[in-house]
Amino acid sequence: MRVDPYGLAMGPDPPRPDPSAQPPVVAGPESRDGGGGLLARLRRGVKGARSWVYERPGGSQAWRVGVALVGLVVIILGIVFLVVPGPGWLVIFAGLGIWATEFAWAGSLLGFVRRTVDAWTAWLKRQPRWLALLVGAVGLIVVAVLALWVLAQ
Repeated sequence: MRVDPYGLAMGPDPPRPDPSAQPPVVAGPESRDGGGGLLARLRRGVKGARSWVYERPGGSQAWRVGVALVGLVVIILGIVFLVVPGPGWLVIFAGLGIWATEFAWAGSLLGFVRRTVDAWTAWLKRQPRWLALLVGAVGLIVVAVLALWVLAQ
């Protein structure tokens, strides 16, 4: 009989199930086709296209230029959305995420932005409700003043 660290007597361990006796877990046909939703299918499609392009001569350079251009277009669209009504910062961060798929500097910048936003959000959650509302109101006023200034130019 074994003794545990507290000096109590322990009985024998129960037998473990035989792994070969259990049926293997296999995904059904419905989960293979729909596998994880739209984002997962899009990710698989992009990976397939990327591997196809990378197999071609000069494909890696062409892919990086394409990613740089697509990311730039998305970021410019986000900057436009900062002026007109729209999700400007969200689109800018999406463009930065597109760049981060190919460029290490963009990945580190995106990580810095995520850490900063998380720290800011955690700080704001610890504040009283009136201060959080005041910070939000000041932010909206700043955005409105900037939008009016840009539209007046």
